[in-house]
Amino acid sequence: MLEWPIYKESKNNINKNLLMENITDKTFVDEKIKELENVKIIAASDGSSGKDSLGKATLIEVRIHNNIYLLQGSLEGRKVYHLERNLTHMDMELEALLFNAIITDNIPAVCIVDSEALIPMWENLMNMDPSEELRSRRRRILEIIKQCGLKKTSIMWLPRNSITLMDKVDNLAKNA
Repeated sequence: MLEWPIYKESKNNINKNLLMENITDKTFVDEKIKELENVKIIAASDGSSGKDSLGKATLIEVRIHNNIYLLQGSLEGRKVYHLERNLTHMDMELEALLFNAIITDNIPAVCIVDSEALIPMWENLMNMDPSEELRSRRRRILEIIKQCGLKKTSIMWLPRNSITLMDKVDNLAKNA
């Protein structure tokens, strides 16, 4: 099921409540928030993989003047195909990032993820020759990247639940 409700939050200072209280390295997160200060569109993605079900979520924050608009989407499913029995958590993270990359293609947006290992994996896929041998699932993702003609995607890693946007998308993926 794919849902796209739009939420509007009005803030005097749009970065005021971004930082979560439980983060240990606030200096690192503060630096990343400063980098996001002038970004108008931030797309957060997360994936979850359980025993019998899987979920991906994306949350896009659009900042216009002092207003924040949230575009929220989640996708749920059951593992039915034999290839999907061995889905890893990184497969779900990668698919959620692919979804965000497609939505934000040719838009000056930043995609944020909570898995640092996802960034080099994505960059390798973007630069990979389609004739190279890949696991079936990664091969399908590579085909989608090529079919959509995706260009360089701006990706940023932030620790899990370090900013409120990541906390929201994390909960969305778990409950998909």
